[in-house]
Amino acid sequence: MPKCFLVTFGWNTQVIIQLAIQQAVAKDDVFVLIIPSGEQDPKTVRSIKTLENYFYQNYPGVQLRTHSVEVRFFKDGILSVLDKINYFLDNGYEVYINISGGMRVLCLMTYTAAIIAKHYHYRGNNIHFTSLVIEGLPEDVKLFFPPIAPPKLTENEKSVLLLLYKEKSLSTNDISTKLNLSSATASRIIDKLSNLLLASKRREGKKTIATITDTGMLYVEIIERYSEITQE
Repeated sequence: MPKCFLVTFGWNTQVIIQLAIQQAVAKDDVFVLIIPSGEQDPKTVRSIKTLENYFYQNYPGVQLRTHSVEVRFFKDGILSVLDKINYFLDNGYEVYINISGGMRVLCLMTYTAAIIAKHYHYRGNNIHFTSLVIEGLPEDVKLFFPPIAPPKLTENEKSVLLLLYKEKSLSTNDISTKLNLSSATASRIIDKLSNLLLASKRREGKKTIATITDTGMLYVEIIERYSEITQE
């Protein structure tokens, strides 16, 4: 089975080279350097060129690619890395995640995307963390996937969340009317979504206003990639 290594990258080429040696990379394997979008600093450009030369001389059948991520928007960054992970899983690769280098926000995005894919993708067992190299420590730190399960929602709860995803904010009465739910049911669902941090609620006079959170938006966009939460 071919291997793909997704690596958050700053300029430290040694992490990549050690990874290639330790994992005994072979023809058809792929290294993807996850970097921030926009113009790269000269040191990073030189480092990428160094790695291109290294792989050309030592592993001519191994591909080296870059994947640019917009670091200003956390949700979009997670989804961008998630799409890349899913692409390689869908195409039969074993995926290895290394977050030893690069910007902290890229590491967080990549770590989060790996956890999501591990739980949602039908080939999630083919995702692995490689050891974390930390400057100043004599040995690497082994990472593992935390036992996190995505929240389970009923069809009515999914419908309310999807409606909030489209409308952003609605009163409980509006939700009840649009989805043909009783007021009590709509209120109960909003309470649950709020407890799960998928939505928030506030009072405006006599009305309760529900608003989808960034977490809720991410949940919908993840589910859209893996199941049929939405109906046209």
